[in-house]
Amino acid sequence: MTPPSGPASAARPSRPPGWGWLALLVCLALPVVATWRVLGDSDRVFAFNDGNIEMALSPTYAYPQALSALWDNGIFFGQPIGRAPLNLSSVLESVLGPAGYRRWGVPLFIALTGLAGIWMLRAMGRSPEASALGGLLLLLSGWVFTFPLNGLPVRSATLGFSALAAGMLHRARPTGSWLRVAVAGAFLGLGVAETPDVGIFFSIAVAGYLAVLPFPSDPARLVPRLGWVGGRLAVLTAAALLVAGQTIVVMLETQIRGVAAPTGEEAPEEDAYAWATQWSLPPAETWSLFAADYHGASSRSESHPYWGRMGRPEGWRPGEPGFRNFRLAGYALGGVALAALLLAATASVRKSPSPAIIPPDDTRTARVALGICAISLLLAWGRHFPAYRLFFALPFMGTIRNPDKWLGPFTLFAVALVSLATDGLLRLGQERDPATRRTLLRPAAWAVAGAAALAALGTARLALTRGPFLDRLTAEGYARPETIWANALSANLVLLLTLAAVTAIVTLWLRRPASVRRRWALVAALGLVMALELGNANRRFVESVPYRHLQEPGPVGAALDSFRGQGRMAVMPPADPLLNHLRLSHLMVTGYPLFNPVSVSRMPEDYDAFFRAVSPVPNRLWRLGSVHLFLTYAEAVPQLAALDPAPDAFAVRAAWGVVTDGDAMRVTEAIPREHRRLRLLEYRRALPMLRWAGEVEAVGDGPAGDRQVLARLSDPEFPV
Repeated sequence: MTPPSGPASAARPSRPPGWGWLALLVCLALPVVATWRVLGDSDRVFAFNDGNIEMALSPTYAYPQALSALWDNGIFFGQPIGRAPLNLSSVLESVLGPAGYRRWGVPLFIALTGLAGIWMLRAMGRSPEASALGGLLLLLSGWVFTFPLNGLPVRSATLGFSALAAGMLHRARPTGSWLRVAVAGAFLGLGVAETPDVGIFFSIAVAGYLAVLPFPSDPARLVPRLGWVGGRLAVLTAAALLVAGQTIVVMLETQIRGVAAPTGEEAPEEDAYAWATQWSLPPAETWSLFAADYHGASSRSESHPYWGRMGRPEGWRPGEPGFRNFRLAGYALGGVALAALLLAATASVRKSPSPAIIPPDDTRTARVALGICAISLLLAWGRHFPAYRLFFALPFMGTIRNPDKWLGPFTLFAVALVSLATDGLLRLGQERDPATRRTLLRPAAWAVAGAAALAALGTARLALTRGPFLDRLTAEGYARPETIWANALSANLVLLLTLAAVTAIVTLWLRRPASVRRRWALVAALGLVMALELGNANRRFVESVPYRHLQEPGPVGAALDSFRGQGRMAVMPPADPLLNHLRLSHLMVTGYPLFNPVSVSRMPEDYDAFFRAVSPVPNRLWRLGSVHLFLTYAEAVPQLAALDPAPDAFAVRAAWGVVTDGDAMRVTEAIPREHRRLRLLEYRRALPMLRWAGEVEAVGDGPAGDRQVLARLSDPEFPV
């Protein structure tokens, strides 16, 4: 006689006292232990997402003052922030400060996301054991663990809020509660407030989950069901918009409405599509989700450099400008997740005899989650998936860059499937007939064997084609191709060992009927394998940078203090690596207003038109932009002076040298003046940032008036 099926039966006999407190302790302690080598050094913070922690320490990032800052297109003059939305990240940065947020905020975000995952799985009816294993997987997954380490805790927070939304929708199932659907929408809105583009992807996935997931009180006929689901989707959407309203308004005004394509407003549609899909996941790199970081960890990692193709423009060739590739964070789920996903997939897509690994009440849920995972993965392929053009053509979707962001929803619903599979194993352990257990597990066993065979074939292929593999990497400019080859080989071997360990653990565990203690022993064993596998992969992302030296008074800050409030500064040439480093570090840390419209992916059309109209007359652009200071090289001084022939237009105010100190660059005066390459120039003809206009001429509103204004501004006879 078999026990009754269903989520309640899996959960009821196995809740030991205090398991929730233990899960809380593990979720809080594990991220701290894993990142202690950074947390234990008070002079360092975790790396920032663009490699420059310095800009995050600028006074423009100070909270709570930044919460009230109005958008003024400052990003196009070198300031990286406009209006700051009120969200969890803003509150934590206000409490912890910019540096504390990038230290203790990192493990806190990871821990909170793991706890949110446990709550979601419990709300879905999963057992405590399955919820604990799923929460651990979510906490250790590449999306949740590595993005905070690289300056993007907001991505973990968005996934956590989406997990709470999905769990709340399950809580709404018994009665179809409108209130709980609204609360789920509010959680989605909080996710959008954290990071709008990623939040929108999660919202689409969770809304699709609501649309397809059956509710017990659903009307039986199609038309009433569409109205029932449509009404709840409307409530979900309205609540999300209400909570994320401030963020959405800012996004519409600054990054969507009236924004020029990155190559100009005349750019063809194909250029816009290439720009939006440059960070697509190549289908072959799907393997790295399970053979953890088979294609390398990070583009800035020396021990595990990323050698995949994400970020590479179409048609790129070695030696040409542009990204060879670029990735800073990981997405790995690992071999334990792969085995569980294969079990869930085979159990949900085929009609199983009774008792089933996944009972009828959960089969629809498993199939919906499996479908969302499949769709999310295909969309993450981006330009490698032809149907992505249909998504790109939807309103506003073409303004969202990087299809790999769909790996966030993939991760969330993959964890739900892993938890379902874990409960299936626990339920199978209560089946006393060995023949029944073998029958139910046979399809999943063959699937796991197939995955192991792929890993073995990949390992053999790497060994047999080592020479061509190294030659290709050398041709593409990688410094350590032998290290890359060894890392790829190791990733496949680790996956093979993980699948073998999972098979052995499950086989031994199923030899006897499961007690409560043995159920937790299974989860503990699988969790240990998962922690060793993903912990080793995540360790490669634990990087940090020093920051205290940037907050110390230096010669640049002392020189700029005497000019503060008189205008902006331009760094010339703006894309020079050394000067760009100084712009992002010393200048932003001082909070000095910059005039540097560089590295702008989406520029408002009015500013784009202004720069194109006035840039042919550089000195007019400087005057109108209140460029009072220039930081440049000594050899550039006569070139700048030639662009404005007015007598005494420029005056040298300071000269510095630059020295390297460990992994940081410092500006110094402690070298002979003849060896100081940097110059600080005062441009005396710059107009003040604010002034009264004595004569005003009105023009018509619209394109014709805009062209008339731009023509007057660029006219050398126009007095400024």
